[in-house]
Amino acid sequence: PATAWSTTTPRVPLLPYVLLGLASTVMSQEPDAEEEWAAVERRGAHLVTGAAERPFIIHGFNTYWLMSFAADEATRPRVTAAIAEAAGAGLNVCRTWAFADGGYHALQTAPFCYDEEVFQALDFVVSEARRYKMRLILSLCNNWEDYGGKAQYVRWGKEAGVDLTSDDDFFSDPTLKGYYKAFVEAVLSRINTITNEAYKDDPTILAWELINEPRCPSDPSGDTLQVLYCGLIFVNFYVPCLFVHCTF
Repeated sequence: PATAWSTTTPRVPLLPYVLLGLASTVMSQEPDAEEEWAAVERRGAHLVTGAAERPFIIHGFNTYWLMSFAADEATRPRVTAAIAEAAGAGLNVCRTWAFADGGYHALQTAPFCYDEEVFQALDFVVSEARRYKMRLILSLCNNWEDYGGKAQYVRWGKEAGVDLTSDDDFFSDPTLKGYYKAFVEAVLSRINTITNEAYKDDPTILAWELINEPRCPSDPSGDTLQVLYCGLIFVNFYVPCLFVHCTF
């Protein structure tokens, strides 16, 4: 889970914190400098990119705070520095938050209401990732209360008079699902103010994470989370990948 936001994040080497990797006997090849920045696609059990379908091997890291730091002019340079350092170390995928529900530097200030300045901070993150040839996995919600998460959706529902009994109602209540669907559509249809490209069409974004580390204690069978994966949001756009990140 995410920790409290801080402007004094210590500088630490990135390589020991590599979180993602795909084993392969085929080494990825660097694309030609002039080659178009193409989407990563699946071919059977492999990922490929470009017209030549070069193998794409994930060497990734997790840096949740990029949007929050980009929203503050004083800390924005750290976003560029982190992405540049990671790219220099040979990493090519970054997982980061594309949500902040209520509270400080909120992207979603209330259901159906979004802060344009924070959205522009996310635009900056995406554009800097593209500049350094870094793919992104963007997470759309949090299981935990850091940056709002499902608990904030429940609070919004209660404020609107919806009868809710626990945070697990996030996964099943029609009103909360409507809030979440609207937010997801707002992010996917967002036109980046720097690149002038819709997020849903930007090859920089490798995948979308529905929710970080989901838990539904009221349904230990896992069926409720499967509903989230298969049909909760009914996104009306094609995206490269939707997935749920779970830890046990």
